[in-house]
Amino acid sequence: MTQSNAELVRAAFQLWNARDHDAVLEQIDPEVEIHVVSAQIFGGAPFRGHDGYHEWIATMEDSFEVWRIHPEVFEEHGDTVLVLGHMHLRGRGSGVELDQETGWTVEVHEGRMTRFQAFLSHAETRASIATDDD
Repeated sequence: MTQSNAELVRAAFQLWNARDHDAVLEQIDPEVEIHVVSAQIFGGAPFRGHDGYHEWIATMEDSFEVWRIHPEVFEEHGDTVLVLGHMHLRGRGSGVELDQETGWTVEVHEGRMTRFQAFLSHAETRASIATDDD
């Protein structure tokens, strides 16, 4: 039985929160693009490929003692899965905590995730899908 794109992405988020980053990597295309705020801080280019995935994880773990994503909504829009929820962060060293509304769009092709885009609001996430659907 083939799982839906939304089921694949939901399972990846569960593995992520279990800190099983290698298991998530198995579901990610080798040419993946990861567009996140932390990439913008470090020059604006997305993290690319499996090496970029590892670099992204290292960057976040260096910066945050706690980094959990709490997805609540998974909606399929063609090959893109819209994910809405929030994340909880605690700065490494500073101890500053942040609860932030967040959203993701995750493109899936042939059973592998090929592109992640993070947003800092649900409205911005939904707007990106509306733009893509036009």
